[in-house]
Amino acid sequence: MSPEMTAAPSTSVPVATTLTRMEWSALMMEHNLADGHARQGLPSKELLDRLPEIFALAETDRQIDVEQAFERAFYRAAGQHSVPHRTNRPQHHYSSSVSIEIVANHLRIEGMRVGLLHPTFDNIPDILKRHGVPLVPVPEQVFSAPAELECWDDVDAIFLVVPNNPTGFDPRAEDIERIALECRDRGKLLVIDFCFRFFSRHLGSRDLYAFFEDNGVDHIGIEDVGKVWPTLDLKVGSLVVGERRHEALRAISEDIVLNVSSFIYRLLTESAKFGAVEQARATSVANRAALRSALAGGPAELVDGGDVMSVGWVRLPEGWNCNELVEWLHGRGIGVLPGSPFFWNAQEQGHRYIRLALMRPEAEFETAAKVLARALGEYSPAQ
Repeated sequence: MSPEMTAAPSTSVPVATTLTRMEWSALMMEHNLADGHARQGLPSKELLDRLPEIFALAETDRQIDVEQAFERAFYRAAGQHSVPHRTNRPQHHYSSSVSIEIVANHLRIEGMRVGLLHPTFDNIPDILKRHGVPLVPVPEQVFSAPAELECWDDVDAIFLVVPNNPTGFDPRAEDIERIALECRDRGKLLVIDFCFRFFSRHLGSRDLYAFFEDNGVDHIGIEDVGKVWPTLDLKVGSLVVGERRHEALRAISEDIVLNVSSFIYRLLTESAKFGAVEQARATSVANRAALRSALAGGPAELVDGGDVMSVGWVRLPEGWNCNELVEWLHGRGIGVLPGSPFFWNAQEQGHRYIRLALMRPEAEFETAAKVLARALGEYSPAQ
């Protein structure tokens, strides 16, 4: 058994606050590179001009019609063509965090112990812990050697994030299929957060939901438009649930959400027609290149991985502590996130990393990256 596949001990380094609260603070800063939401600007001015028309149409649309139009646009862009034709339709919510909350409710009710990817964004383990769901860390190596994962006998479900936030790790579709079959053969639930799916080079190549259905995989997929569609956080989070758990999740959903606004569905569907996905991927690639160029020759380096991913994972020099650096940068109007909280089970593993969001207007991001690089060159860690 390789040491990388062994569960890390539960230790932590004190952190002042949650990543989400840091993101909120960064919204007030001159250079906000903290939250991973889509802030790159609408793909077309024509869409902005059509907002009154879109609203008027949404007023008279049937809810089922706008939902299904959105589903066709979203899942076609994602390469998941089977989803709009499922008997068990997707369950839509105001955000992916609401979707995760509903999944956590279900896991708690079922008394399930969960193997959760490590590292990953801290609101996922925080939501699960708040529901009393026991967690076991699962390293990214699970994608290359799922059968070697040590915790299989200790968990009832595996919860993954693909591509992973913050590292950008982007497994191949066939790697996910192997994990899915391993879950099926061992009688485990597979939960995958696909919220960054449009920043993967691999996920669109296969209809994974069709694979899960055809092979009897007990599954829940979490989807989101908020990382791609720059619609000022007017968004939709969704659950795609296998037959075994669909009604149980639906009952929880109905206690929380009646419906998402027909205007939001209309706006997102129209935005897809103007190339929102293509624009987002192009922005991510351009801003990643700008960040790499700005950091060149300086003390920090952009970590390879997820070359179209919408967040950048930056390694700091030996002896630097991300929490101290981030506090120092925030005092200078530069909002980034520390790496430690992403390592929810062993925060010291992330103390040499910071995470930057790339989904910003390109000229604005280039300026911010240069300001950040200059600041890093001036920074002197406390001894």
